[in-house]
Amino acid sequence: MPHHTVTWVQTNSTNQALSLFGEFQITDGFFGTRNSAGFIFWAAANAQVKIEGGEVNTAQVRAGAGAGVASYTQTGGLIVVRGNETEPGEVAGAYPIFGFDDATGVFNMSGGEILLRDVAGSSTNGFYIPSSVGNYNVSGGTVTVEVASGNDFEIGANAPVWNLTIKRLSGTGTSTVRLTNHLTVLNDLTINANTLLDVQDDADATDYDLYVGRNFDLVSGGQYNARTNTTHFIGTRTTNIYARNNTTPAPLVFNNVNIQKDQNWNPATFRAVNLGNTGRST
Repeated sequence: MPHHTVTWVQTNSTNQALSLFGEFQITDGFFGTRNSAGFIFWAAANAQVKIEGGEVNTAQVRAGAGAGVASYTQTGGLIVVRGNETEPGEVAGAYPIFGFDDATGVFNMSGGEILLRDVAGSSTNGFYIPSSVGNYNVSGGTVTVEVASGNDFEIGANAPVWNLTIKRLSGTGTSTVRLTNHLTVLNDLTINANTLLDVQDDADATDYDLYVGRNFDLVSGGQYNARTNTTHFIGTRTTNIYARNNTTPAPLVFNNVNIQKDQNWNPATFRAVNLGNTGRST
Protein backbone atom coordinates (compact mmCIF):
# COMPACT_ATOMS: atom_id res chain seq x y z
CA MET A 1 0.00 0.00 0.00
CA PRO A 2 1.63 3.27 -1.05
CA HIS A 3 2.68 5.96 1.38
CA HIS A 4 -0.16 8.21 2.70
CA THR A 5 -2.86 6.02 1.15
CA VAL A 6 -6.31 5.64 2.74
CA THR A 7 -8.46 2.64 1.80
CA TRP A 8 -11.63 1.18 3.32
CA VAL A 9 -14.49 -1.25 2.77
CA GLN A 10 -17.73 0.63 2.04
CA THR A 11 -20.77 -0.08 4.21
CA ASN A 12 -23.78 -1.70 2.52
CA SER A 13 -27.06 -3.35 3.49
CA THR A 14 -25.64 -6.89 3.35
CA ASN A 15 -22.63 -8.47 5.07
CA GLN A 16 -19.30 -7.45 3.60
CA ALA A 17 -15.67 -8.10 4.43
CA LEU A 18 -12.23 -7.98 2.91
CA SER A 19 -12.00 -11.62 1.76
CA LEU A 20 -8.36 -12.31 0.99
CA PHE A 21 -7.43 -15.03 -1.49
CA GLY A 22 -3.89 -13.81 -2.12
CA GLU A 23 -1.60 -11.47 -0.19
CA PHE A 24 -2.38 -8.32 1.76
CA GLN A 25 0.61 -6.12 2.65
CA ILE A 26 0.71 -2.71 4.29
CA THR A 27 3.90 -0.75 4.99
CA ASP A 28 2.43 2.71 5.63
CA GLY A 29 -0.84 4.61 5.48
CA PHE A 30 -4.24 3.47 6.76
CA PHE A 31 -6.57 0.60 5.86
CA GLY A 32 -10.03 0.38 7.42
CA THR A 33 -12.93 -2.03 6.95
CA ARG A 34 -15.46 0.36 8.55
CA ASN A 35 -18.74 -1.36 9.54
CA SER A 36 -18.13 -4.56 7.61
CA ALA A 37 -17.42 -8.08 8.89
CA GLY A 38 -13.72 -7.32 8.93
CA PHE A 39 -10.75 -9.13 7.55
CA ILE A 40 -11.01 -12.77 6.38
CA PHE A 41 -8.00 -14.61 4.96
CA TRP A 42 -8.82 -17.91 3.33
CA ALA A 43 -6.76 -21.02 4.02
CA ALA A 44 -8.08 -22.62 0.84
CA ALA A 45 -6.14 -20.01 -1.15
CA ASN A 46 -3.05 -20.01 1.13
CA ALA A 47 -3.77 -16.35 1.88
CA GLN A 48 -1.12 -14.20 3.56
CA VAL A 49 -1.44 -11.08 5.70
CA LYS A 50 1.68 -8.94 6.16
CA ILE A 51 1.60 -5.91 8.49
CA GLU A 52 4.90 -4.03 8.19
CA GLY A 53 3.82 -0.49 9.09
CA GLY A 54 0.90 1.89 8.99
CA GLU A 55 -2.43 1.17 10.67
CA VAL A 56 -5.25 -1.30 10.06
CA ASN A 57 -8.64 -0.78 11.71
CA THR A 58 -11.11 -3.63 11.45
CA ALA A 59 -13.98 -5.36 13.25
CA GLN A 60 -12.53 -8.88 13.19
CA VAL A 61 -9.49 -10.77 11.89
CA ARG A 62 -10.05 -14.45 11.21
CA ALA A 63 -9.17 -17.26 8.87
CA GLY A 64 -11.69 -18.72 6.44
CA ALA A 65 -12.24 -22.45 6.01
CA GLY A 66 -10.72 -24.85 3.49
CA ALA A 67 -7.65 -27.01 3.03
CA GLY A 68 -4.48 -24.96 2.87
CA VAL A 69 -2.45 -22.62 5.05
CA ALA A 70 -3.42 -19.11 6.12
CA SER A 71 -0.61 -16.99 7.52
CA TYR A 72 -0.31 -13.77 9.50
CA THR A 73 3.01 -11.91 9.76
CA GLN A 74 3.57 -8.62 11.58
CA THR A 75 6.90 -6.82 11.73
CA GLY A 76 5.63 -3.32 12.58
CA GLY A 77 2.64 -1.01 12.47
CA LEU A 78 -0.63 -1.19 14.39
CA ILE A 79 -3.71 -3.32 13.83
CA VAL A 80 -6.80 -2.36 15.83
CA VAL A 81 -9.38 -5.14 16.04
CA ARG A 82 -12.35 -3.36 17.61
CA GLY A 83 -15.36 -5.65 17.17
CA ASN A 84 -18.34 -3.41 17.92
CA GLU A 85 -16.41 -0.98 20.10
CA THR A 86 -15.95 2.65 18.95
CA GLU A 87 -18.04 1.83 15.85
CA PRO A 88 -20.23 -1.14 14.88
CA GLY A 89 -18.99 -4.10 12.88
CA GLU A 90 -20.54 -7.32 11.55
CA VAL A 91 -18.78 -9.64 14.00
CA ALA A 92 -19.17 -13.38 13.31
CA GLY A 93 -19.97 -15.01 16.63
CA ALA A 94 -18.69 -18.45 15.58
CA TYR A 95 -15.11 -17.16 15.44
CA PRO A 96 -12.68 -15.41 17.79
CA ILE A 97 -12.15 -11.70 17.39
CA PHE A 98 -8.61 -12.52 16.16
CA GLY A 99 -7.39 -15.96 15.19
CA PHE A 100 -7.20 -19.07 13.07
CA ASP A 101 -9.44 -22.09 12.54
CA ASP A 102 -6.91 -24.80 13.30
CA ALA A 103 -3.28 -25.78 13.92
CA THR A 104 -2.19 -25.25 10.31
CA GLY A 105 -2.40 -21.46 10.64
CA VAL A 106 0.97 -19.68 10.62
CA PHE A 107 1.55 -16.83 13.08
CA ASN A 108 4.73 -14.73 12.93
CA MET A 109 5.32 -11.55 14.93
CA SER A 110 8.54 -9.59 15.41
CA GLY A 111 7.25 -6.04 15.95
CA GLY A 112 4.28 -3.71 15.96
CA GLU A 113 1.12 -3.95 18.03
CA ILE A 114 -2.11 -5.94 17.91
CA LEU A 115 -4.77 -3.96 19.82
CA LEU A 116 -7.88 -6.00 20.69
CA ARG A 117 -10.98 -4.16 21.91
CA ASP A 118 -13.91 -6.60 21.91
CA VAL A 119 -14.93 -10.24 22.11
CA ALA A 120 -16.84 -12.54 19.77
CA GLY A 121 -18.87 -15.64 20.64
CA SER A 122 -16.69 -18.69 19.93
CA SER A 123 -15.29 -21.08 22.54
CA THR A 124 -12.21 -18.86 22.75
CA ASN A 125 -13.76 -15.49 22.06
CA GLY A 126 -10.70 -13.28 21.95
CA PHE A 127 -7.16 -14.16 20.80
CA TYR A 128 -7.03 -17.72 19.45
CA ILE A 129 -3.79 -19.04 17.93
CA PRO A 130 -3.97 -22.88 17.83
CA SER A 131 -0.90 -23.09 15.55
CA SER A 132 1.19 -26.22 16.01
CA VAL A 133 4.92 -26.19 16.78
CA GLY A 134 6.78 -25.03 13.67
CA ASN A 135 3.87 -22.85 12.55
CA TYR A 136 4.72 -19.87 14.76
CA ASN A 137 7.70 -17.61 15.35
CA VAL A 138 7.52 -14.73 17.84
CA SER A 139 10.49 -12.44 18.59
CA GLY A 140 8.92 -9.03 19.24
CA GLY A 141 5.79 -6.89 19.25
CA THR A 142 2.97 -6.30 21.71
CA VAL A 143 -0.50 -7.75 22.08
CA THR A 144 -2.73 -5.29 23.95
CA VAL A 145 -6.13 -6.33 25.27
CA GLU A 146 -8.22 -3.23 26.00
CA VAL A 147 -11.87 -4.17 26.56
CA ALA A 148 -14.77 -2.57 28.37
CA SER A 149 -15.53 -3.46 31.96
CA GLY A 150 -17.76 -6.49 32.41
CA ASN A 151 -16.21 -8.32 29.45
CA ASP A 152 -14.37 -11.63 29.75
CA PHE A 153 -11.74 -11.72 26.99
CA GLU A 154 -10.28 -15.19 26.40
CA ILE A 155 -6.75 -16.02 25.26
CA GLY A 156 -6.05 -19.48 23.90
CA ALA A 157 -2.66 -19.52 22.20
CA ASN A 158 -0.18 -22.28 21.50
CA ALA A 159 2.10 -19.57 20.13
CA PRO A 160 3.79 -17.27 22.64
CA VAL A 161 3.45 -13.50 22.61
CA TRP A 162 6.35 -11.13 23.17
CA ASN A 163 4.68 -8.47 25.32
CA LEU A 164 1.15 -8.65 26.73
CA THR A 165 -0.58 -5.55 28.10
CA ILE A 166 -4.05 -5.59 29.66
CA LYS A 167 -6.12 -2.38 29.95
CA ARG A 168 -9.72 -1.31 30.57
CA LEU A 169 -11.27 0.49 27.61
CA SER A 170 -14.34 1.94 29.32
CA GLY A 171 -16.80 1.50 32.16
CA THR A 172 -16.42 1.59 35.93
CA GLY A 173 -15.97 -2.11 36.72
CA THR A 174 -13.25 -4.66 36.01
CA SER A 175 -12.16 -5.92 32.61
CA THR A 176 -11.20 -9.60 32.76
CA VAL A 177 -8.80 -11.61 30.63
CA ARG A 178 -9.06 -15.39 30.98
CA LEU A 179 -6.77 -18.16 29.80
CA THR A 180 -8.10 -21.12 27.85
CA ASN A 181 -4.62 -22.61 27.38
CA HIS A 182 -1.19 -22.29 28.97
CA LEU A 183 0.24 -18.90 27.99
CA THR A 184 3.84 -17.83 27.38
CA VAL A 185 4.81 -14.14 27.47
CA LEU A 186 8.41 -14.07 26.28
CA ASN A 187 9.14 -10.54 27.47
CA ASP A 188 6.94 -8.26 29.63
CA LEU A 189 3.48 -8.76 31.13
CA THR A 190 1.66 -5.62 32.31
CA ILE A 191 -1.68 -5.77 34.15
CA ASN A 192 -3.09 -2.26 34.44
CA ALA A 193 -5.60 -0.74 36.87
CA ASN A 194 -9.18 -2.06 36.79
CA THR A 195 -8.19 -5.24 35.00
CA LEU A 196 -7.93 -8.88 36.07
CA LEU A 197 -5.84 -11.68 34.58
CA ASP A 198 -7.58 -14.92 35.60
CA VAL A 199 -5.87 -18.22 34.74
CA GLN A 200 -9.11 -20.22 34.88
CA ASP A 201 -11.22 -21.13 31.86
CA ASP A 202 -14.71 -20.67 33.25
CA ALA A 203 -16.13 -23.15 30.71
CA ASP A 204 -14.53 -26.15 32.46
CA ALA A 205 -12.82 -24.65 35.55
CA THR A 206 -9.34 -25.63 34.29
CA ASP A 207 -6.47 -23.55 35.68
CA TYR A 208 -3.66 -22.85 33.20
CA ASP A 209 0.00 -22.06 33.76
CA LEU A 210 1.58 -18.72 32.93
CA TYR A 211 5.18 -18.33 31.65
CA VAL A 212 6.93 -14.94 31.78
CA GLY A 213 10.32 -14.25 30.21
CA ARG A 214 11.17 -10.89 31.76
CA ASN A 215 9.05 -8.46 33.83
CA PHE A 216 5.76 -9.10 35.62
CA ASP A 217 4.19 -5.69 36.31
CA LEU A 218 1.03 -5.55 38.41
CA VAL A 219 0.03 -1.89 38.30
CA SER A 220 -1.86 -0.45 41.27
CA GLY A 221 -5.49 -1.51 40.91
CA GLY A 222 -4.70 -4.53 38.72
CA GLN A 223 -5.30 -8.14 39.78
CA TYR A 224 -3.76 -11.55 39.05
CA ASN A 225 -5.73 -14.64 40.07
CA ALA A 226 -3.30 -17.57 40.04
CA ARG A 227 -5.78 -20.06 41.55
CA THR A 228 -4.07 -23.51 41.54
CA ASN A 229 -1.68 -22.87 38.66
CA THR A 230 2.08 -22.50 38.43
CA THR A 231 3.64 -19.20 37.37
CA HIS A 232 6.95 -19.83 35.60
CA PHE A 233 9.78 -17.35 35.15
CA ILE A 234 11.84 -18.44 32.17
CA GLY A 235 14.37 -17.25 29.62
CA THR A 236 17.82 -15.70 29.61
CA ARG A 237 17.19 -12.33 31.26
CA THR A 238 16.68 -10.97 34.72
CA THR A 239 13.03 -10.77 35.81
CA ASN A 240 11.58 -7.98 37.93
CA ILE A 241 8.25 -8.58 39.68
CA TYR A 242 6.41 -5.35 40.49
CA ALA A 243 3.46 -5.42 42.87
CA ARG A 244 2.64 -1.72 42.81
CA ASN A 245 -0.65 -1.71 44.73
CA ASN A 246 0.64 -0.24 47.96
CA THR A 247 -2.86 0.31 49.40
CA THR A 248 -3.63 -3.44 49.57
CA PRO A 249 -1.88 -6.05 51.73
CA ALA A 250 -0.41 -8.84 49.57
CA PRO A 251 -1.61 -7.40 46.24
CA LEU A 252 0.11 -10.18 44.30
CA VAL A 253 -0.33 -13.80 45.39
CA PHE A 254 1.17 -16.77 43.53
CA ASN A 255 0.15 -20.39 44.00
CA ASN A 256 3.19 -22.31 42.74
CA VAL A 257 6.27 -20.54 41.36
CA ASN A 258 8.87 -22.15 39.12
CA ILE A 259 12.09 -20.24 38.31
CA GLN A 260 13.78 -21.78 35.29
CA LYS A 261 16.31 -19.32 33.96
CA ASP A 262 18.93 -20.48 31.47
CA GLN A 263 22.00 -21.19 33.55
CA ASN A 264 25.20 -19.19 33.21
CA TRP A 265 28.08 -20.99 34.88
CA ASN A 266 29.76 -17.75 35.92
CA PRO A 267 28.14 -16.81 39.29
CA ALA A 268 28.66 -13.14 38.49
CA THR A 269 26.19 -13.41 35.61
CA PHE A 270 23.53 -15.68 37.12
CA ARG A 271 20.00 -14.78 36.07
CA ALA A 272 17.91 -13.17 38.80
CA VAL A 273 14.26 -12.79 39.75
CA ASN A 274 13.71 -9.63 41.81
CA LEU A 275 10.61 -8.61 43.75
CA GLY A 276 9.90 -4.88 43.83
CA ASN A 277 8.75 -3.16 47.03
CA THR A 278 5.06 -2.15 47.17
CA GLY A 279 5.83 0.74 49.51
CA ARG A 280 3.81 -0.68 52.42
CA SER A 281 5.30 -0.96 55.87
CA THR A 282 2.73 -3.48 57.11
